[in-house]
This record gives sequence, C-alpha cells and structure tokens, in this order.
Amino acid sequence: AYGSPQTQNNFIDQKLDGFLLNNKEKLNNIFFTGDVFYEPSEEKWDSLNNKYGVDKNIIIAPGNHELLTTEKNKKAFKIFQKSDYPYEFESDGFKLIIEDSFTNSWLMKNDVIELLQKGNYKQKILLRHHIPVSEFIYLANSTMGLEEKLPTINELLDLINKKTIMIIGDSGVYDFMPRIFCYRKKHITFIINGLGGKDNDTIILMSKNKIYKHTLR
Repeated sequence: AYGSPQTQNNFIDQKLDGFLLNNKEKLNNIFFTGDVFYEPSEEKWDSLNNKYGVDKNIIIAPGNHELLTTEKNKKAFKIFQKSDYPYEFESDGFKLIIEDSFTNSWLMKNDVIELLQKGNYKQKILLRHHIPVSEFIYLANSTMGLEEKLPTINELLDLINKKTIMIIGDSGVYDFMPRIFCYRKKHITFIINGLGGKDNDTIILMSKNKIYKHTLR
C-alpha cells in the first residue's frame, strides 16, 4: 500500500490516501494485503486508524514489512491487529479468512485450509500477502521468506474442494507487472494486485456479493 519503494512518502500511497479520505463515509471495512508501510511504527498504525475513521474495521493480512521489523514495531502491529491468524471475518455478505502467509514461508497452513473447507458458504475469500502457487511466483515483488517449493495450482485444487477466491497483495511494484491479475481454474480464483505508484494502480472493491476493480486517479 505504500506504493513504490523509490517514491514512497513514509505513509501509504498518496492516491490511495485520497481515495480513502474521499470515500471513507461509504466504506464499512478497509482491507490491506500486507506491506502497508515501507517502515512501520506505532505512530503510523495510530495515524492509519485515526485518519480513516476509528469506527472502521481496518483488517490486515500481514507481509514481511509488518513482521520483519524492530521488536517495538512488531509489538505495535500485534496490538493493532484484530486477532491471531488465521481468523474469519464477515463483511457485506462475504465470508473472509485473514491469513499470515509470511510466518509459514508462503505455504498455506492446515488450519487455513480447514477454515476454507468448513461451513455451508457458497464461496469464501482468502486474504493473504504472498503468492500461494508456483506458477505465479513471477508476479511477486520479491521472493523474501520463500524457503520451500510452493504447490502447483492442481495440487492446491486437490487440497481445497470448495469455491474459493484468493486475493493476494505482493505484486504490482514494477512497471512490467500487471496492475491486477486474475486467473480462475475450476473452483479457485486468484486475484493478484498491489500498488507501485503507477498511473493505473488498481484496488479491489467488494459490495453486495460482487467484486470490482477500481483504478486510482
């Protein structure tokens, strides 16, 4: 969410900031799929919460910038986060699962898979920071923290047999990357995006059981 490492303004991307400020009365929840700040701090987490409305649910699926930092800042993030990971969250007709993909070296833990499998929901949405399958590693901003071979799409399809949408955030920082990438195979849909401080940076909006893409201006 901080945009480009070269031009980041020590908070979140300016266009994203403008969008959130202009529309905060219309937003029930704000979701970040990791790497919110280039260098996080307690003051920035407090500012994030206060700037966009303390009544808002600000939900974060953490990345390496949240968890590879000083002990003081890791403690500040732990206070800010809503619950231990993974956890479920309901929003506007959606059932979401919020995952910490960094501490398991990008691999999907069994407890995440169990949450995706249980219940009678037509589909669930998984929010995570890192690419979950080997075919899409080329879309990742970096391979930091990746220690083992990722499963293939077909292997993941064997583990998860319910309709699932995965929204993944560690992408989009470089010019050659797509602003948003979507791929569906059988019952799993992958949506991969992130900000890079580019003219056509894209965010995802969810409303009334539909998912939209929105280009920041």
